[in-house]
Order: sequence, then structure tokens, then C-alpha cells
Amino acid sequence: MAGAHNLLLVLLAAFVCIAGVAVAIRLLHRARKAHGGARFSWLFMVGVSGGAAIWCTHFIAMIAYQPGVPVGYEPVMTALSAMIAMIGCFIAGAVAVEQRLPLSWEVGGLIFGAAVSAMHFTGMAGYVMDGGQHVIVFSPLYAAMAVSIALLLGLAGFTVIKVGTTRAHAIGATALLTVSIVGLHFTAMTAMHDPVLCLSGFVDLGSGLGLAFAVGSMGLLILGTGLASSFLDSSVRKETSARVREIINHDALTGLPNRDWFVREAVNLVSDGVKDTRLAAIVINIDRFRDINNILGHAEGDRVLRTIANRFKSALMPTEIVARTRGDEFAVLRAVFDDMDVPMLIKRLQSAIAMRLETPDGALEVSARFGVALFPDDADDIEALLDNADLAMSRVKNLHNSDVGYYQADLDEVARQRRTMVVELARAIDDDQFELYYQVQKNVQTREIVGYEALVRWRHPERGMVSPMEFIPLAEHSGLIIPLGEHVMRMACRDAAAWPRPYKVAVNVSPVQMLDDSLPRLVEQVLDETGLDPKRLEIEVTESTLVADPDHTVRILKAVRALGVSVAMDDFGTGYSTLASLSLFPFDRIKLDKAFLAEIDRSPQAKAIVQAVLTIGKSLNIPVLAEGVEREDQMTMLHEEGCMEAQGYLLGRPAPSIDLPDVVVPLRLVERAG
Repeated sequence: MAGAHNLLLVLLAAFVCIAGVAVAIRLLHRARKAHGGARFSWLFMVGVSGGAAIWCTHFIAMIAYQPGVPVGYEPVMTALSAMIAMIGCFIAGAVAVEQRLPLSWEVGGLIFGAAVSAMHFTGMAGYVMDGGQHVIVFSPLYAAMAVSIALLLGLAGFTVIKVGTTRAHAIGATALLTVSIVGLHFTAMTAMHDPVLCLSGFVDLGSGLGLAFAVGSMGLLILGTGLASSFLDSSVRKETSARVREIINHDALTGLPNRDWFVREAVNLVSDGVKDTRLAAIVINIDRFRDINNILGHAEGDRVLRTIANRFKSALMPTEIVARTRGDEFAVLRAVFDDMDVPMLIKRLQSAIAMRLETPDGALEVSARFGVALFPDDADDIEALLDNADLAMSRVKNLHNSDVGYYQADLDEVARQRRTMVVELARAIDDDQFELYYQVQKNVQTREIVGYEALVRWRHPERGMVSPMEFIPLAEHSGLIIPLGEHVMRMACRDAAAWPRPYKVAVNVSPVQMLDDSLPRLVEQVLDETGLDPKRLEIEVTESTLVADPDHTVRILKAVRALGVSVAMDDFGTGYSTLASLSLFPFDRIKLDKAFLAEIDRSPQAKAIVQAVLTIGKSLNIPVLAEGVEREDQMTMLHEEGCMEAQGYLLGRPAPSIDLPDVVVPLRLVERAG
């Protein structure tokens, strides 16, 4: 058998087999990562390339076999063998990449081996020797060995593909599958017995030329499939890469570049030699955009932003770049050669933005505020330039006296510090930099302790203690008062729950917190977590909270009180509708503002107000607590007027829970007794 083969053709068969198997494995990896129609397409190419490799290997090797008698090939069986190889490879690949099937890759390998075997013996069934005078008979032992080689090496090859996708895995799998194909062929050829005489009527001594043409065509099919897959893969990668760049660099809503792209382009302008040229960064904020969303809906708000973006594209020159930096803000950059360049650009931008929207309450004119900063006059780098333009825009927006503002270091530095502190404030909440100090509240008549008010302090790692007067307004303006208030309430309830005596703890709630519908749920959750009796918690609200949204505030306060928590009005007497506020909600306590008590020895009016508040409390049966008691004469006056409770420096300064004598001493006594 060995001497009956043309060695060069055998080597060609091996080369075709290796190339075809390598292409099929590469395509199989693509199918493994794909889904739906894309997976089917890759698997189709796996079937074509793998099946063609098996078929070409078989028939090139058959052409290499020279038995010494004329041979021919029956067309139907020959074509059927090619179809079996391709369909078998398709099914093997489809089963292998189906992750929901147990042992999918192993089963796929066995199907591959079975397809190789079926192709070979089907092809040999169409092999005609000596003009149809002989029929081929196979040795069962060698035939079984051949099929076993195909099945076992197919299983091994697919297992290697399953394990990894490195070059070493690809080479190993290619080698195993190639040997499975070649090993089956030559072992099965060895299984051939001496042919037995059998008259056939089919004679085609010229079929070798046709077979050679068919084999060559199949080889081209393998090469074409491999090239097509490489082209498809490259195209997909390029398309994906372009899409990823588009997503990374552009805003999905407007199609404009985003801030990161804008900064990179500006940096490139500077680095390309524009250092001697002044650059203007203009930050644009759409006025009342929140009203557009609230009144007309977010879909209309998105349409307005897209319209403005399209108008910007038309209004700007090629040398001017625009981006959507966030929400309702845009940024424009251009080189400045003349003092009128920026004003003229802003006029074009204003015209692009101007539009009239019809609302149920009338027309809404769309306009914007502009902040301008110049490079290198106002900043040394592009990021700082944008930040300074943003600061100028914020200043103009807050002052409401102009549409355009240029960066001014002395005016905008305060805003920069405020922004920095907001960032640090958010970090402080996460890092637990806040502490609670407690100021004692006592009964005026007996001087007995009735409770403590929790006061938050910020221990900044670099600045030390930061005054609440400084960071509380920032927290309210930035919205950080919500997480800060939750943090404070949780700390206060946890501390109070550990006190040995059941004193009340009062916690201030800001107007911003009162607008949050989840406040009652938060109070209930904190009480459950800390185990504090609801009767020991009191929340304090200011009169301005009631005035802002009376119906909503009253609903929230009723929900809180339903939990068993008491409610106090803080800073009573400082608002414009104090008495009206008392009629809206039956408070459990009134806290008289310290400003009145401070003036009682100098102002008869202040003393009269204190007396009037105490009278109102008595008539409504609401206890009054006087704040800011610092002198004995104030305490005496409150005693004489029948005030029930007081707090202030005279009775005790704010201190951490650990330093409160009436809280700590009993604990120490308990420890000593233990």
C-alpha cells in the first residue's frame, strides 16, 4: 500500500488538510462568541471549510493512489461524500458551541469523527477499479481501527479547542484533527482486501481529469472561505472599533462630541503650536431647562437639546468646535484674533438657541447664559480654562443681571472654593468625618435634664472643625443634605439608645429633607435599626419649611408623628406667619429663638415678644423651650414667666456624647460596680 502512492500528492493532501482544518478552527472560535444569525453564518463557513478540507484530503490522496489498474469515480456517491463532510462539520460545530448542552464540545468532536468516517466510506463506495470489473472489500478489524482513530482524535481535538484560544491550543487542535482525517484515510486504505471480480456497467477512464478539477475547486473554496472570514472579521472589528470610538467620544442624544473629546481636541490645538494664539472657551447653560422638562416632559426637553445641537452645527465655522459637556450645558472653543471675535460668536450662539415653546400657561422663551474664559490669560491648561468658564457662567446665572460673564479671578475664586468644599463634603459623608455634639435641655423650674439636642460637627482632616454655618447651606444647595441628614439621624438615635437614662434626643430636619417623601420611612428604619423608643426622638423643623409647601410638609409631619415621634417648631418668632404656622400643625413643642432672649435686658419689645410667645404656648397647651440662655437673669425671667424648658451655655455647652456627665457618669458607676 505504501509503495502504491505518489508521495508529492500525499504531501499536498496533508497540506490541504492542515490549511482547511486551521481555517475551520478559526471560524469555530468566531461562532463560539457570536449569537443568533451571526452564529449561523460562522457555522455555515465552518461546515464549508471543514467539509471541503476533509473531502479534498480524501480525494487528493485517492488520486495519489496508483493501484496499477484503471480507476474511476461514480458521480453521485462522490458528490454525496462531499455533502456528508460539510453537513457533518456544520452539525459538529453547532453542537460544540451550544453551551446549554452537557459535554457539548466532546459530543461535537465525536460527531466530527463520525462525519470523517462516513465521508470516507461513502466516497470509497463510488470508487471504481478496472472499468467496473472489481469491487472493494474491507477488513473489519482495520476498518474499526480507522473509525476509532477518527472518533478519538476528533474528540481530543475538540476538547483542546474547548480548553483555550491561544496559539498553542490552535496548533494542538489542528494537529489532532488533521491526524484524525489522515489517520482514518490511510488506515481505511490498508483495510482494503484484494478486489473481487464484479461486473459493473460503469466505466469512466477520463474521470480523473474531472476529479482533479473538482478537487481544485474545493481547494479554492477552502481558501476563499478563509479569506472571506478574515475579511468579514476585519470588517466587523473595524466597524466595532469605529462604533466604540463613536460611543466614547460623542453624546448619544445630540450626536455632538462630549467633554472628553472636547478637552483632547483643545489640548491638541495647544500642542500643535497655537500657544501664541489666544483661545476662548465658552460654557453655555440653557435657562429654565428644568421648567421645560417639568412642564412639557423630558421628551420635549430632549427635542430642544437636539434642535440646539443641530443649529450649533450650522452656525459654527469649521475652526470652531462645540460639545455637549453635561445635561443642559454646551461648550465652544475658538481661536481669538480680535476683541470682537467672542462677542460676535456669542451672538451667533444666542440666535441658534432662541426659540419659542408653547405651554399650557403661555409661551416659554428659550435662552441661555454664557461664561467665557481666555487661554492663556485665565488658565494655564484646557481643563482649568473650562472650569473657569463654568465659574463665570455660574456667577452670571446666580446674579441674574446679565447673559454673559467673563472669568474674573477675584469674584470667581469664592465659587471655586464652594465647589471644592462640596466635593469634600460628599467625601466626608462617605469617610464618616462627622461628629455629633449634644446640648443639654433642662426644666426651668427644677433644673432637671429633659433631653439633648444633636448638633453636627465636621472634623475636616486638614481644616479641622468646620462651622455648620459654612457647610450646612452648601449641603442644602447641593442636595447632600439628604445623605448627611440620614447620617446624623442614625448617629443620634444610636447614641441615645446607648444612654442609661431615657432622655429625649432632638434632631434638626432641613426644608430640603422635608421635601423628600421617604423621610417617614427613613425615621422608621432608623428607629428599628437602633432600637430607640420613638417617644425619645424629636425632630425639629423651621417655620420656613411650612411656608414653602404647607400641604406636603403637614402630610410628612403627620406621617412622622404617627410613628410616635414628637415634632418641634424651631426658631419660633422669626418668620412672617408664625401664628398661621401653629394653626397648620399641632406641634409638640415650640422653641423660642435665642435672638429675643438676648435682648430682653435692653429692649422692652424683645421682652414683650418673649412674654407673648409664652402666653401663646400656655393657651395652646404647647410647651415652650427658650434657646440661648447664657445668664442667670435670663433664667430668672423665664422662671417668673412660667417658661417650662431652656437650653444654652448657662446650662451646658455642646459636647460629644462621651463627655456628657449625666450620660457618662452612670455608665462608669455601672462598670465600677461590675
